[in-house]
Amino acid sequence: MPYFLRSFTRESDVRSPSFFKAFRSSALNSTSARAMPSRTAPDWLFTPLVRVMRAREGAVQSARSLAAQAEERARQATAEFESRTRAARQEVAQQMETARRAANEERTALLESARAEAGATLADARARLQADAADARARLDRDVNDIASAIAERVLGRKTS
Repeated sequence: MPYFLRSFTRESDVRSPSFFKAFRSSALNSTSARAMPSRTAPDWLFTPLVRVMRAREGAVQSARSLAAQAEERARQATAEFESRTRAARQEVAQQMETARRAANEERTALLESARAEAGATLADARARLQADAADARARLDRDVNDIASAIAERVLGRKTS
């Protein structure tokens, strides 16, 4: 039973409290605020109030249990969200890793292709250079006699045979 109702059940209600007499009596005539009880309140008088208070306590308990259930559902939803987020991040990381590997493989293939092409071009240039050098030597060998006789004619100032 609530505290404020206990005074009624303990027969401590006041017949004529001092604050009702304040205007009728002087300050010299002070009386105790707790006079003798005149009668006790019957139990049936407080039954509706107690019933309402118990119903209110039940409603509070119900609200608290609903709040606890909602908190648990929120906790579970948060855990599920974090789990799904973690899985999605792992999937994205795996996809990025796969894409990175594919890009590295493509880069490696392109580099090998470029190296092979550069090697072929270099080999072709060397072959042409060697062919040009051989051709220049062959021309020099053919023309060496003519050049030598032209040089000799100029140096000597006469025609050599």
